[in-house]
Amino acid sequence: VKELKQSGVPSELASLYSGSVCMKGNLTNNQCTLDFKLFDQEGNEIGAENYSKFMDTSATISEKAMSLLGSDEFMIGAMSLKNFNWDNYSEMLADAAGMARADRAQLNAVMSYFEKVDGTVAWGFGLTNGLESIENLYCGEEPMKQISTTMVVEIKEGKAKQMIDDLKGFMEKAELPFEETSNGLTFNFENIGQTG
Repeated sequence: VKELKQSGVPSELASLYSGSVCMKGNLTNNQCTLDFKLFDQEGNEIGAENYSKFMDTSATISEKAMSLLGSDEFMIGAMSLKNFNWDNYSEMLADAAGMARADRAQLNAVMSYFEKVDGTVAWGFGLTNGLESIENLYCGEEPMKQISTTMVVEIKEGKAKQMIDDLKGFMEKAELPFEETSNGLTFNFENIGQTG
C-alpha cells in the first residue's frame, strides 16, 4: 500500500489493497446478481462515499440503455460511469506507470474519448439461433452470423455526434463496411476477412 501511495495512487484507492472484498451472488432462473462490500484491515465496512470524488456513487444503470441490448444476448453486464472523474484516473495511471511526456500525450488522446462517457456502459453477448448456432460454429459456418453482441455507451450531451464522426473516419481509414443512418451509423462485420 505504501508503494502504491508513493507512486501516485490516491490513498482511498490504495487502501483497497490492504482490506478485503466480500461478494455475494444470487442466481435465479433468469438473472444473476452480485453484491460487493469492502472492508478495511480492522473489519469495518468502507462506504461508497469515500470514492465520491472519483465518480457519482449514487448513479444507477439506465433501463433505456439496457433495452437496446439484443434479445439473443444472454450474457450481459453494465456499469454506471456518471460524473466519472477521468482526470483523477489518468493522472494516477500516468504517475503509477512512470510515463514519459510522449506517453502521457498518447494517454490524453485516449482519455479524451473516455471523458465523453457519462452514464451507463452496457454490453451483451449471445447466439443468434441458440444451440443451432453452436452446431453451425462447430461445422465451420460463418462465425459472425452465429454471434450477437452489442455495446451501449451513454455519452455526454452534445458529444455523441463528434464521437460518431471520429468512428466513421476510423472505419473509412480501416476500410471497414458501414452504413450511415439517421441515428448515426451501423456496421456489419459478417464479411470481414472473406475474399473473392
